[in-house]
Amino acid sequence: MTFKIAVYGIVKNESAVICRWYDTAREADAIYVTDTGSSDDTEKTLLRIAEEDPELNVFSAVFLPFRFDLARNFALTQVPDSIDYAVFLDADEVLEPGWYRKLQDVLN
Repeated sequence: MTFKIAVYGIVKNESAVICRWYDTAREADAIYVTDTGSSDDTEKTLLRIAEEDPELNVFSAVFLPFRFDLARNFALTQVPDSIDYAVFLDADEVLEPGWYRKLQDVLN
């Protein structure tokens, strides 16, 4: 059995690492990322990538005052019920190449 696995996360002012984040996440069946008020090119970069990759879903939400729990919970609500597993990934984290297949093997 193949499970649908998504990567999701929250970002703010991560333009220096957002392409690396996307590259490590793109093995997933879908990616859901919520920009929480970037003042740099983070959201613009994500939206440009999303034009080429329909599996990248970009959302915007500002939380005042900012709370990680609210931001992460909001991001998780963007992941549809059709996804079996959701992996939270901070913008400064990377997954090793082949992670998707390895996770599928463990789940089966």
